[in-house]
Amino acid sequence: MKIVAHQIHDRRVFGRGLAFLMFVIVGSGCERSPLSSMTLYPVTGKVRLADGKPLTSGRVVFCSTKSTITFMATVESDGSFTVKGSSGAGLPEGLYNVRLEMDETKLPPVKGQPNPRKSARPFPAKYLDENESGLTAKITAKDDRPLEFQLAR
Repeated sequence: MKIVAHQIHDRRVFGRGLAFLMFVIVGSGCERSPLSSMTLYPVTGKVRLADGKPLTSGRVVFCSTKSTITFMATVESDGSFTVKGSSGAGLPEGLYNVRLEMDETKLPPVKGQPNPRKSARPFPAKYLDENESGLTAKITAKDDRPLEFQLAR
């Protein structure tokens, strides 16, 4: 009986210790984003098409070169964008590869095409891939100038 009672006591102590360890590891961090401890810097800019006209809809996606973190900004009708997120407005300092995403519901249809929306994209397909686009952004504490993305044909 003493052995059984001792084993039950050991399991309870182990269980309490495990629960405490999980509390310490997780803590109240479940409510916090990993970005909450990072300093974010305001990021605004404009996207212009090859003809100099603004891109009128879509998203600018910033992909960190050091992690898998990505940020999105909606393109307004004048081509401008502002990075906004649940952690605040802006991006952490660093280098980002940039891609564009289109809202295909806002593209005009092109007659005679198998998928009329895709063929109406106002820029080359390379801008859909952050590794092929050639668009980059370096975010630093000292540089708060708006970003300018001038697309080529």
